[in-house]
Amino acid sequence: MSQAPQREGSLQSEVDAYLKKTLVPPSFHLRLNSGQARVRGGVIHLCPEGTADFVVFRCFAGFATIPMVTWLELKKPGKDTTAKARKEKQAAFAEKVKALGHFYFIVRSMDEIQTLF
Repeated sequence: MSQAPQREGSLQSEVDAYLKKTLVPPSFHLRLNSGQARVRGGVIHLCPEGTADFVVFRCFAGFATIPMVTWLELKKPGKDTTAKARKEKQAAFAEKVKALGHFYFIVRSMDEIQTLF
């Protein structure tokens, strides 16, 4: 019996749980949301569109003052259905953070996350 394709939201939950379990302090991660969210009485402006889904700050023994910053853009497995305008904003964001010396990965599965971390 074939398994239903994984949704991006469930991959985000799995990645979040895995990073919480795997990263050793002082390393940590943040889950990021972009765009806008309606709330009672108005709108909250979140991260700019194109911002990656996670940012991970890792410090290694002997290098605690120089963190390694890794950005993770999650995609559901299979055909990429990201709209062209969003894809362009994501690519522009990736270039910005790479220019700062950060790492940026597009991730489609837990296997890929486990390879990175």
